[in-house]
Amino acid sequence: MRSRLMPVLFTVCLLVILLAGDPTRGNAPQLRDTFRSVKRSVVMVRTVKETVAPLPQQGMVSVAGLASGVLISGDGKVLTAAHVVQAVDQVVVECANGQMVPARVISSTTSADVALLQLDSVPPGLAPAPLGDSDTVEVGDDVFVVGAPYGLALTLTVGHVSGREVSKSSLASLSAREVFLTDAAINRGNSGSPMFNRQGEVIGIVSNI
Repeated sequence: MRSRLMPVLFTVCLLVILLAGDPTRGNAPQLRDTFRSVKRSVVMVRTVKETVAPLPQQGMVSVAGLASGVLISGDGKVLTAAHVVQAVDQVVVECANGQMVPARVISSTTSADVALLQLDSVPPGLAPAPLGDSDTVEVGDDVFVVGAPYGLALTLTVGHVSGREVSKSSLASLSAREVFLTDAAINRGNSGSPMFNRQGEVIGIVSNI
């Protein structure tokens, strides 16, 4: 009888060990739950720029741009990348439900590639995302990016912080610029996308692929 019980007891003990070591159980937040809590803050940023038509054309042409952004306040402030809205003539924010809201640039720091937009109104369904402390981020931390690569709204990519760099300016009027490297997939249209930590806090804005 004892010899028959040993394999069963061993299997039960092994199962308990595996469950105890599973990071998706217990108090660890599920990524899908965190994504659900932050996706209402992520928007698409559509821009229009009037520029001289390339030869042999003549006159002016409108060039459309597509990027991403994140709502960070209840009064309609949206963070995105500065290069997305630099020298454009029109900015419109598109919500996940397709609603379009005009926006204007109220602040931009090209050295850090971060810009702040102000929405004309905050449509129902949008909710601001909390801001995290980027100084506490370390190489190896889990992160995820939510944006609109290729115009696909609310697309999630997951990775880690694979490197970080702080470049201090020689000019006293300019603050230090901090850059994170990540192995999370970044594609065209992800510029301005928020980078979140596992707690759903914004710790960065996507700048370059």
